[in-house]
Amino acid sequence: GLMNSGNSRHLVASVASSSAWLDPQLAQPSVAHLTTSERAALAQHWQRLGQRAHASIAAFARFSLQLLALGAPADLVERCTQALADETEHAKLCFQLASSYAGQALGPGPLNIDGSLSCVSLREIVDLVLAEGCFGETSAALEALEAADSATDPVVREVYAKIARDQQRHAELAFRFLRWAMTRDA
Repeated sequence: GLMNSGNSRHLVASVASSSAWLDPQLAQPSVAHLTTSERAALAQHWQRLGQRAHASIAAFARFSLQLLALGAPADLVERCTQALADETEHAKLCFQLASSYAGQALGPGPLNIDGSLSCVSLREIVDLVLAEGCFGETSAALEALEAADSATDPVVREVYAKIARDQQRHAELAFRFLRWAMTRDA
């Protein structure tokens, strides 16, 4: 999920000077009233969230392969595909905000995925989903909800609200997977 940074299992990509992840259609936050240091801090914050969302795209790509390897039902695979699309959107939104605050185009560089498919047993995948999905996504949803409540900029509030809704669905996917996994022989 977006904010599960305590997990060293997948590294985040470095940030590049790039507009490849930016969407000119997206609404911009207001920055005129902010000091230079406030803008820098906000740019840093959204850049970090963007890096985490970007890493989460890889996490859900990995999870879809793990689901297929376990013979999971289509319903779980579809929900995983949706989560991957959500995280792609989150990364775009976050890098858009980071770029607005930084006053320059920012995006993710290449992501190191070495060893990302080493975890294949049901037991290992269950442990991973418990940590990243059930706990990580739930706390990310709560963090985003709180942030939405305290955000003063309507653009920022809307981004946090969308992230909160999506992270909640991602947590539900994790719990659905665990329910299904419990019907399997470990």
